[in-house]
Amino acid sequence: RLISRSSKITVQMGMSQLGKLSSLASSISVSEYPIPPVQTSFQRSLVERTAREAQVFSDAATGELRLYLDSAGFRTRLASCCPSIANHTSDELVDMFDQEVSASEVTHNFRAATVANPGDMDIDLLSRVPWLLNLWQLHALNFTSITFNQPEETAETEIYGFQRFADLARVTAAEASERAVYTAVNWLRVDLGVEHYGDTAVVLKPSIARQMLIGTAVDSGIWEQGCNNTPAGTYSYAIDCTSVSPSEIRRLGNMDNARHLALSSNGFWNSSSWPMIDLMFARWYGMDHSLAWLDIRNPYMEGALAGNPPLPTSVRLILTSFPSLFGSETATELRKLCASHGWALGWALGINEAKGLGSKAPVKWRVIDPEVFSYNGSVGVHMDAPLVGHALLSTRLAFAGAWDVAGAARRASRATPSFWASLWANLSASIDQSFRARPVNANECESGTLDDYIGVTSTGDCLRYTSPSHWAQPPVRTGAPSSPESPHVPTRLMREPRKELMESRSGGENPLVEQLEAIASQKAAAYGCAISVGVHSPRLSLSVSAGGASRDAQFAWGSVTKLLTGTAVLQAVEAGLLSLQQPVAPLIDPLLQAMGLAPMTSLWGGAAASITVSQLATMRSGIPDFDTANPSGATPTDKLRAEIYATPSVERPPAALLNLSWVAIGSLEFPPGEKSAYSSTNFILLGLLLASLQDRSTWDAYDQSSVFRRPALRNAYKNVTFAVHGSPASHHVVAGYDRTSYNGGNASALPGRPVAPVAGVFSGWTASDLIANVADVARLGYDLFGSKSSTPLLSARSVATMIPTSWYGFATFNLTTHGLTGHTSAYGRSYGHLGATYGYDSILAYLPALDMSISIASNLETDNQAQPSDVLCSAYNTILAHVLNVSAPTCTFAATYHRGICACSWPAGRPASWPP
Repeated sequence: RLISRSSKITVQMGMSQLGKLSSLASSISVSEYPIPPVQTSFQRSLVERTAREAQVFSDAATGELRLYLDSAGFRTRLASCCPSIANHTSDELVDMFDQEVSASEVTHNFRAATVANPGDMDIDLLSRVPWLLNLWQLHALNFTSITFNQPEETAETEIYGFQRFADLARVTAAEASERAVYTAVNWLRVDLGVEHYGDTAVVLKPSIARQMLIGTAVDSGIWEQGCNNTPAGTYSYAIDCTSVSPSEIRRLGNMDNARHLALSSNGFWNSSSWPMIDLMFARWYGMDHSLAWLDIRNPYMEGALAGNPPLPTSVRLILTSFPSLFGSETATELRKLCASHGWALGWALGINEAKGLGSKAPVKWRVIDPEVFSYNGSVGVHMDAPLVGHALLSTRLAFAGAWDVAGAARRASRATPSFWASLWANLSASIDQSFRARPVNANECESGTLDDYIGVTSTGDCLRYTSPSHWAQPPVRTGAPSSPESPHVPTRLMREPRKELMESRSGGENPLVEQLEAIASQKAAAYGCAISVGVHSPRLSLSVSAGGASRDAQFAWGSVTKLLTGTAVLQAVEAGLLSLQQPVAPLIDPLLQAMGLAPMTSLWGGAAASITVSQLATMRSGIPDFDTANPSGATPTDKLRAEIYATPSVERPPAALLNLSWVAIGSLEFPPGEKSAYSSTNFILLGLLLASLQDRSTWDAYDQSSVFRRPALRNAYKNVTFAVHGSPASHHVVAGYDRTSYNGGNASALPGRPVAPVAGVFSGWTASDLIANVADVARLGYDLFGSKSSTPLLSARSVATMIPTSWYGFATFNLTTHGLTGHTSAYGRSYGHLGATYGYDSILAYLPALDMSISIASNLETDNQAQPSDVLCSAYNTILAHVLNVSAPTCTFAATYHRGICACSWPAGRPASWPP
């Protein structure tokens, strides 16, 4: 129904006519409707009074909240979702709760196209009206077809305390301006806000929301309909009204005082998969905890904004539904709107129409639209120098291709949920990861205010506006004008730089970055693969990529995983859970038997009973290697490789590898401790040992990310994952290629055998399943061995245990003897780990003379694993020249099997500052 304000005549309209509302709205002059104050004196006093009462209510609920956080059910769910905080006290969890609620987004969802929901905002109104309208203002301006607002009227007056209208049928402009805009506090960090109410959402600036917001434990309209018998529509909700009594619903809160609200909400929603508080912690601190439709539709803190939020200055960003709008004409208009107002636009997959189903979705990540910043040359994304051209251009190209595919699917009526899921996955993998972001958690982004921040990227960087008043500033163009060859790099958004800033002797563009990019490009072309390089030290933190990989590309790191497994073992020693000289069989045998295997003494003879923790980690156990790669002879052979490629979809869990005929031989290859021999089987057994220490009943229940259990580490390495199950493709790893001659393979055929669908790439579990980008791995090396790490993984004593004195130390290669640096002085000393697996070669090296860690990854496996070492030879010496302030040398690398000879020619001869 459409109410004619002038004649008070009710006109019945069909759905096909609702599309005319937008044009009708265009005929109404907004200037005829006085622009209200941002907040009236009544609204301000109501917010202030509510805040005082909310603090009392929230403080009074602290004891009950502590009891809940100590309850057995909550602790069980916390341990399953969030092992890193499972042992936190209830007092600590209460503090974390307060901080995370305070950092939550405040969203207002609506249907972008007027025809879809004529009772709320649409993009036409959003573009023309200078403030965010509430329902009553929409009614007064004739923009809505709603004629019956009894639930809202009752809720706003009896729950929130707003003044009643003199006549509900004749609401005046002044009266309407004293009411509130309905919003939701997105405390579950859902990608699209409350999708139930619209495919598009305004995310309010926190400074505006905190000034105006009054919160209720649950949706006030749903409570009125379901628990207070207020007349409404025919909607039905699975709720427990005894959890929120009439007195409790009137105990209001806000962003800083919400403990009582969460407790009331906790038992209200019968249909949610977990209680509300449990879901909160799972979403804040869990590893991508997925949600069902009913988890998303209802459980949120309702926020009534007692004010008239001005536009465009109140908006932090716009969110919109990928399945609903991507590739459509409406989306084109939305892009133009965001560009004109300087708003970032985030696309979200949402629940993807799995409504009412038991299936779950991550509903976490958004993709920032790069085209929003190309409608006007002065508006756009600004990133750090190494990413400027490639990141923006590659993301625009990926968007353009996906946009065309989406438009064609819509026209052909082929746009099914499965289509959108597939297109979303492809787009997310194709763009530069600087454009992929999630909501900000507490204490993640420290510069400026939360008003400035768009989200946190998948690389852990904070995406923010360049100016907190970006919407009011005249456009600022930096650099040369845009051109097809050199796309304009805009200035509205920027990624907050890491704290370890790159130094530049010239004071301008960093020449070292350009030199390393040139090395990566040259080697990528020479080997026909992708090359990524990461560097980390107290003064230098950077990464570069070439050969088609983005700087943030995820690689399979093979045996570099062993460094983390060894670190986890030493953390257990530091915690008093283990001794390095402790026999491992009593801890490992129960898991072996649970997997259907015999104990260690049956697998490898009686001497296996004496194998210690240290002997496993230092390759001195005598246990055979499951890896059968044999590079010697005229035709290199690899029996396991042949089996894995013959059955690419079959995983090789620990039981399958330990039970191989050449592993379970009934004896050891040598007595424990007598000598050393490389065997990845040792690190599978260390994984079982660690699983036992976590009281896991199955091997894959062990949480490898617990090595980053401290909050600072958890935040630093949030994008590091472990491929316990699946293939490179299923983990969105850069596609890898096997170009070896094992088993008669053609080492000259380009690009090589693709391994993306091969589950066996990650065979070896805690010996070889690390997935990460080069920046994170370089930081890992520094946090492990560096002298000035702010987030060390181990104590100095444990680090000393890892540093090798022979060819292999404690989970660590002595790389000094590998010939990778070209130096016999102190500048040649290095240790870390090689990382070769099917389709990937890599290396992580720590150079103590420079107190620096360098990581190199490639999506190629070769017979001699040369490409990472070759890159390290040139990259390290280029960095060394930068440090010594001399011209960079020209280096060559002659490879042998995972070793070689690095030789460099220095333009000015041997620098005098070299040590002996």
